[in-house]
Amino acid sequence: MKTGNIRVIDKAEIPTVPISPNKKRMVLISMILGIALGIGFAFVLEYLDNTIRFPEEISDYLGIPYMGLVPAFDTDEVLDGMPVELIALHSPKAAASESFRGIRTSILFSSAKPGSQVILVTSAMPSEGKTLCSANIAIAMAQAGSRVLLLDCDMRCPTIHKTFQIGRHVGLSSVMFGRSKLKDAIIPTQIPNLDVIPCGPIPPNPSEILGSKKMRSLIDELRRKYTKIIIDSSPISAVTDSIVLTQISDSIVLVIRASSTPRQLVKNTVDQLKNINAYILGSVLNAVKPRGNSYYHYQYNYQYGHARNNGHKKKNRKSHQRSWHF
Repeated sequence: MKTGNIRVIDKAEIPTVPISPNKKRMVLISMILGIALGIGFAFVLEYLDNTIRFPEEISDYLGIPYMGLVPAFDTDEVLDGMPVELIALHSPKAAASESFRGIRTSILFSSAKPGSQVILVTSAMPSEGKTLCSANIAIAMAQAGSRVLLLDCDMRCPTIHKTFQIGRHVGLSSVMFGRSKLKDAIIPTQIPNLDVIPCGPIPPNPSEILGSKKMRSLIDELRRKYTKIIIDSSPISAVTDSIVLTQISDSIVLVIRASSTPRQLVKNTVDQLKNINAYILGSVLNAVKPRGNSYYHYQYNYQYGHARNNGHKKKNRKSHQRSWHF
């Protein structure tokens, strides 16, 4: 018999770890896939989000001036007994109050047409915060020394009387129907230089009233009494009231709720206003929530921290974030 020339090079050894499954490799692959899926999902959400979220979208996409942002407000900063909506009055050091002062400056020093005295505050759709913005802009202007009237022309869903905790049994509609005198409808507020005319009883035909010659005569009379008249009106996409009011207003401030208002709807609203030669003073981005390390996040937190460091007293109340809408 012949024997083969075979030698043992290395002795076989029992593996100390299993060949399969390789847990380290699986963990690494899972991490890579998770990151990739997360990034992909974020891009999909970004692509599908059709709302206005950032200030640059206002000038780039809508082609109108950007006047300022209003941060979402934490009700932990509200003083007891004061309406939360009047932030510019009861929390002057809050970030939102500083924002409204900035918007006031933008309005006063913008390239508005001469005699821009009557300012219409409106929005594309309901629940964007136009009433809150109009009230606080009026307060900020009054605090700067202007003689200001806040006029509630939202005859579909009036809320100015609730914001200022006043009645509306006498107001604009009762004056227009001849049931009340103008002097009885003008209500002084606790804020120096600021008066309010509430809506009054809701009429059956708001558009006809707001577009009447009597309404124009009323505005002309109020022009002689006040430096600035801020009109709170109905959303443009809902009814025609705001379109009618553009004919007696000098300029328009459009309120947009961040991450809520569809981009195309706002674009259609802007185009509609331009088609009737309405003067759009600019837009306010409302209810902005700070994100990441962006400039807006820095600006919000700087103002918020500045307010706290200057002795702004908080109340012991449960904190929750409020998105402003009316």
